[in-house]
Amino acid sequence: GYEKLREHLAAEFAMGIDESRIFILSGTQNFINLMIAISTREKEEILVENPTYNLLVGALDAYGKKIQSINRDLTGLDLDEMEKKIKKGDFKYFYTMTRDHNPLGTSLNAATRQKLLQMAETYDFYIIEDDYLHEL
Repeated sequence: GYEKLREHLAAEFAMGIDESRIFILSGTQNFINLMIAISTREKEEILVENPTYNLLVGALDAYGKKIQSINRDLTGLDLDEMEKKIKKGDFKYFYTMTRDHNPLGTSLNAATRQKLLQMAETYDFYIIEDDYLHEL
């Protein structure tokens, strides 16, 4: 992605994210294909919300990737369940729609997003944030 835009996004989020760790792509499906291509560990599982983006599940299944899911409902994401699965599993990626979730229509609150960042740092995994309506 464009360097100045990545710098702007890192500064706007103000969460200590290094701009070299921000990727800007043309859409979710483009990123899913890239993620699958760079994910080389055979037994690596992808952690997703349930419900989640149906084309993600189809693409991961087509490439033989194993999927684990974390329940998400109108009240939010089950972080306790997530932490248990992360401690037991071999996850490198967690896919989430933090804002305007499809199909739920809900957004994760700031405390949940902060906890996700802390868990990602503690357990060394990447958060794939599908924030497709952010600018709207």
